[in-house]
Amino acid sequence: MQLDPEDEHAGAVIHHRTQVVHLAKQFFKHCWRHATYVFSDIPASDSEITPQEGELLNLLVQRATDEQAGVRTAQRGWAR
Repeated sequence: MQLDPEDEHAGAVIHHRTQVVHLAKQFFKHCWRHATYVFSDIPASDSEITPQEGELLNLLVQRATDEQAGVRTAQRGWAR
């Protein structure tokens, strides 16, 4: 997680606590549900995150590494 969204050189924080990652996931879902499009000519969608996105977030909550998540993504046929 980036420390300062305005300053890309400010560093980042890596969280290992499941509760913190779960909170970030819930915050993401909330923002996703209530987001609006910047460009008015693009139709808004009422859909939530896809099941695949939810599963990927669950892998992150379970502390899966990028490599583990990549393997599972390939096994499920999500990536080509």
